[in-house]
Amino acid sequence: MNAELYRRAVSVFEEICQLPRSEHATALDKACAGDAELRAQVESLLEADHAVSTGDFLRGRALEDIAAMSKQPKVQVQVPGPNTVLAGFRLGARIGAGGMGAVFEAEDLKLQRRVAVKVMPLPSTMPASRLTGAISPWSSSKGSRSGSCSRLSGV
Repeated sequence: MNAELYRRAVSVFEEICQLPRSEHATALDKACAGDAELRAQVESLLEADHAVSTGDFLRGRALEDIAAMSKQPKVQVQVPGPNTVLAGFRLGARIGAGGMGAVFEAEDLKLQRRVAVKVMPLPSTMPASRLTGAISPWSSSKGSRSGSCSRLSGV
């Protein structure tokens, strides 16, 4: 759709949406004067406006998708344990966990310092070659953040 067609469609939509729904077809015939592309655009805008004003947009595909997702079997995830080495970090005790992963006390084997590593769990069906995630080390010295961030890839 070009800019001019869009401008016209919005203009016609703004006029017609003020009318009772029963008058839309007649007003569309008059305003679009046989321009099928313009009419299709205005009808699309009117349908979307109606769906939003009646709340129908909440009863459509989104709810169907949520229902389908809830019926899918739960995926088991694998989270590494203590003493696992990931990208140069030896994991220690798990110090926290939540919906986005688990945080481990760890040792940066290259820099020989204590850090915290967040591990994002992935489905057990995913090949190890595709394992990626973010590591955000926190220095144990002075309790301050090191400011560095590196990426795990191909672990």
